[in-house]
Amino acid sequence: MYRLIVLLLIFLYVPVINACELSPNKAQELMQLSLEKFDYTPNDGWRPYSESGCNEVAIKLIAMYIKEHGEVKSLSFHLGQLYLRVNQYDSAKESFKKSLSKTQKETDILKWNEFVYSYIYYIEKDSKKLQKQIEVIEAGSDFWGNKANLKVANLLLKNINNLYADILKLME
Repeated sequence: MYRLIVLLLIFLYVPVINACELSPNKAQELMQLSLEKFDYTPNDGWRPYSESGCNEVAIKLIAMYIKEHGEVKSLSFHLGQLYLRVNQYDSAKESFKKSLSKTQKETDILKWNEFVYSYIYYIEKDSKKLQKQIEVIEAGSDFWGNKANLKVANLLLKNINNLYADILKLME
């Protein structure tokens, strides 16, 4: 019984670590990661912060990484998604624009720009333009990347007047 009381007292007095805290040392450590580890690796880079609901910290990390390493389409895209999560739609739109491919050809298999424009038109609440992007993505839906993106684009269209946070719940 005595041990239980001691354990409870220790537990009650141990300071709670805020998962959204980002020390300067940790931020600098994350800036040293390769793009592969920082952006694409689960449980590394900015992703653990976002998965813990610390979207503002994830935004800060991606912005720092871009500033230090230069603009990268995937990071700008993920930054746009994070801005949507915190209802910063204008910032999201600017980030999505930066994630557009300047070299995409009509014959490219992955319809990346159409997918990005789906998000932009969702922000603008332009269902007609969003529908046109969906049609282009749908034409290439044999490719796995387009198939996955098509599901998201359709959710954006069907929920064009809803908050992105509500759409995210439908994606889970």
